[in-house]
Amino acid sequence: MSAPRIPVLIVGAGPVGLAAAYVLGRFGVRSIACEQHSSINPHPRAHVVNTRTMELLRNWGIATSVAADSLPREWLTRIVWTTTLAGEELGRLNLMEEPAERLAVRLTCSPEMTQSCAQDRVQRHLVDLVSQQGCCDLRWGTEVVDLADTEDGVQVTVSRGGETTAVLAEYVIGADGATSWVRRHRGIPMNGMPPLAQQINVCFDADLTDLIGDRGAVLYWTINSTARGAFVAMDGKRRWTYNFEYNPAQESVADFTPARCAAIVRDGLGTNDIPVEIQSVGGWTMCAETASRYRDGRVFLAGDAAHRFPPTGGIGMNTGIADADNLAWKLAAVVQKWSGTALLDSYQVERRPVAMSNTHYSVMNSIKMASTGIGPTAGVVVERLESPDAAIAAKQRADLGPAIEAQRSHFGALNQDLGYRYDMRRAAVVPDLTPLPESGDPAVDFVPLARPGSRLPHFWVKCSDRVISTLDLVGPHFLLITGRDGADHVKQLDRIADVPSVAYVLDRDIEATTPDLHAGLGITPRGCVLVRPDGHVAARLATGESGDIAELLPRVLAGHAPSVTVA
Repeated sequence: MSAPRIPVLIVGAGPVGLAAAYVLGRFGVRSIACEQHSSINPHPRAHVVNTRTMELLRNWGIATSVAADSLPREWLTRIVWTTTLAGEELGRLNLMEEPAERLAVRLTCSPEMTQSCAQDRVQRHLVDLVSQQGCCDLRWGTEVVDLADTEDGVQVTVSRGGETTAVLAEYVIGADGATSWVRRHRGIPMNGMPPLAQQINVCFDADLTDLIGDRGAVLYWTINSTARGAFVAMDGKRRWTYNFEYNPAQESVADFTPARCAAIVRDGLGTNDIPVEIQSVGGWTMCAETASRYRDGRVFLAGDAAHRFPPTGGIGMNTGIADADNLAWKLAAVVQKWSGTALLDSYQVERRPVAMSNTHYSVMNSIKMASTGIGPTAGVVVERLESPDAAIAAKQRADLGPAIEAQRSHFGALNQDLGYRYDMRRAAVVPDLTPLPESGDPAVDFVPLARPGSRLPHFWVKCSDRVISTLDLVGPHFLLITGRDGADHVKQLDRIADVPSVAYVLDRDIEATTPDLHAGLGITPRGCVLVRPDGHVAARLATGESGDIAELLPRVLAGHAPSVTVA
């Protein structure tokens, strides 16, 4: 018997694999997701759900549910440095204490805000979403053990409960994490730095109300000679993690028993009076690496399989979910034959530079943190803080103030979150070569633009008697927004019947609730903006006096579109 066929097989059902399955399903493309574990891993690893990811989750209908499972807003905006949770506070950042202009951009640039929601809970919401959609066969306890290229696909051998079967997939997505079997099987090397550190992450349950009081924060760095690490609040109630470094030359993860970890946690708390219940202990390697390529024939890498960042920035899971969104609509376009296979080359072209930028950003954050007593080289800070010489200790405390303030871009990197652009050669956009605005801090200072390659800017608009975001117009289709006199562009787009598309004319189908939306999109009343299914601008005709959307869209889908003039 021949192996059953499926358009896409996904290896891994973490947040990245599930996101890919859901986006494929929005286009009606069926998939199988194989997860070697029997259920969701209850040990929370990532927790930051940044603004861009929240926008995607909003578009998928689960942002409200994820926000309900997140930390209270007042906790999320605070980061604290302290000797121990019961000890002296050394300094803090409040992300709402920004310059007025920068804070205004943060509060108005998106309908969503960054959240802190434990990865296992994000994953649960995605599992429910995918299950309700019904386009993905989610197979728990199923391991992929072989991939073999065929003339028209990939034969995937899977093992479940001791039984081995085969599936023929048109395409395979390796979303199987940092130690990716898919990546290793296809011989794709990782490029980057040697491992930066070995870490232990302890998940525990405890009531820390009396220690915290009104100092609720997402993150507490403990700086002392006994327990130097980080407490992360997972729900603002009783669920916490504590992360610290260990030396693999002297001990292994197995040496960190629950009893030993409870003692280390209590050292970080600075008290033995609070019951601590260890839920799980995990080891991990801090890396800064990116896969040398994201594609090998019909096999693609996404998420941690393609890139590994230090956690200083909280962008690992977020980068992976954006990978999945980018790749899945392109696979859907090819599977459903409204695009040629050349479009798939744009996945690496677009996403790998984002990973490289995020790697650099995370590493630089990690280096800067040393001045605050965090990291493998920060022992000198602790030594000075605990010096018997009062003058040395006082000087170190005084130095921590500006050192902590210098970390602000680490925790408030709005441009790193929303400002990346797909405007490189062979991206699936038609550049218009308009100049970019000057920026102060390249990680922080975000300027919303409808320039091709950028994320569509958020504006509140009235549509069918409802006030929604322009981002809510994005869907499993190309989106055309024209100026009030640009209805001819809609007729042009209608000529491409095989590409899913939706069109809106300003002041006819949607009405701006803020100053003129034409200016916000960078178009005249006869101009238009074409937006991809992942929310990035594909093309723009600023004046609409020349150019034909019906000609531009095939160039976008070809993945190597030459630029057009601003007009």
